[in-house]
Amino acid sequence: YHLHVRPGDTLIKEMGGLHKFMTWDGPILTDSGGFQIFSLAKLRKINEDGVKFNSHVDGRHIFMGPEESMRIQHELGADIMFAFDELTTLMNTRDYQERSVQRTHEWAIRCLAEHRRLTQARTEKPYQALFGVIQGAQYEDLRRQAARGLAELDVDGQSFDGFGLGGALE
Repeated sequence: YHLHVRPGDTLIKEMGGLHKFMTWDGPILTDSGGFQIFSLAKLRKINEDGVKFNSHVDGRHIFMGPEESMRIQHELGADIMFAFDELTTLMNTRDYQERSVQRTHEWAIRCLAEHRRLTQARTEKPYQALFGVIQGAQYEDLRRQAARGLAELDVDGQSFDGFGLGGALE
């Protein structure tokens, strides 16, 4: 999110990716943007496609969904990327948390498909690992459901390389 908004993922790609931009030869991981969108962005509107929001920097309208998140992270050249997910708050109802886990799961499928497509289109670049994000807020059963669901995903031979634990805002 931050690098997409400023200085821009396209500029970083043109400069040779994050490693050259930062002059760092160690591993780099990037977040999907989900946390930043839900914690910083103003006037966000979420639906099954993704999230429409206004930049916290200049107020411009931005749309980000799973495919956009994957494209941005691929352009940045991170070694490890995270699938686009929805960050919730502890104030959301259980019903909302259930719908959010399902939405994050559907977005994960789309992330895997887009990651596979982008990886196949960039065979000259090193492989970038993709991690799924386990959501479910404070509900242990939802977290277990999310973990099982993500671990079982296989989209045309592409599955997650690892997993991260999502959180919830208070």
